[in-house]
Amino acid sequence: MKKYTLEITETLKKQMTILAQSKEDAIQLIKQQYDNEEIVLDHNDHKQISIKVVTKNHETAHESLKKGYKKGTRIRCLYMNDPYQPVPEGMTGTITAIDDAGTIHVHWDNGSSLGVIPGIDLFEKIE
Repeated sequence: MKKYTLEITETLKKQMTILAQSKEDAIQLIKQQYDNEEIVLDHNDHKQISIKVVTKNHETAHESLKKGYKKGTRIRCLYMNDPYQPVPEGMTGTITAIDDAGTIHVHWDNGSSLGVIPGIDLFEKIE
């Protein structure tokens, strides 16, 4: 028997319509409502589930991460947990490195170089 560590990811998604002066204001208003729990996503907003093997046998999570996301891999940002300068949802970029802490460093197509943190930020590999 082999030992496996699996990761389950659920994606919840809800579309909102809001009146605002700008796109940035609209995003800020929705974020405030979400942070204040005025907007709550539940099972009705469930859109996707994925299950993947994170580690198997003696492979560390960091080694597994480096195998799955090599330098040059293209990814898409689904959500970045950064209240000040997040990478916009849907932005694509190219992985430049993965450091020892597990941060995936990315050169985003909009010129940003913010890294993504697996388990905190949401992103997907572009096949």
